[in-house]
Amino acid sequence: MEMTRIEKFLVNRESKGLRNVARVERLLRGMNLASIRDVLEIGCGIGTVSASLASDYGWNVIGTDYDAGQIDEAKNRYPESGGLEYRREDATRLSFTDGSFDFVIAQMVFHHIQQWPAAVRELARVLRPNGSAIWFDHVVWDGMMQGPGSVLRHAGLYGRKEAEQAFCAAGFEPIVSYRTGLPLFSFDEILYRKKR
Repeated sequence: MEMTRIEKFLVNRESKGLRNVARVERLLRGMNLASIRDVLEIGCGIGTVSASLASDYGWNVIGTDYDAGQIDEAKNRYPESGGLEYRREDATRLSFTDGSFDFVIAQMVFHHIQQWPAAVRELARVLRPNGSAIWFDHVVWDGMMQGPGSVLRHAGLYGRKEAEQAFCAAGFEPIVSYRTGLPLFSFDEILYRKKR
């Protein structure tokens, strides 16, 4: 879904983009970087992470976002080049063929996707066998999703177990993970490998 002006005001900052680059680079330490050539970023926002990966690693990176305004902003801040491209895409119905990418990133975007389990399946579909995915987002304690927790679900939040089960069902196994925050609400950063 498209972000509100307030959300854009909060997230479209270079400093936030650079923090996300640092998070991705921390998780990259657990990967065989020589095996990566083609990269997809879901929810690229202003393009900081996509542009950094294209310039720092020489990978072919496609940054996608559902919000056309975000794609325009990314193109203005980090112009497309031979190794960097931006596209408007729906994460639940990506236009790419099966097995198009070695590496996929979805950072701070799933809470904006109402049907986020479909996006998990799409990540798996477009990823090559033994490819890697980095996912980080907000999660809530699973007990909060019961009863009145359905209100949280409408706000775009989901439980940790729910997310883990969706990734496992799509053929992912966690390799490295970091969790920060409170027990009831945290921020999870996970490097997954596609098993099949």
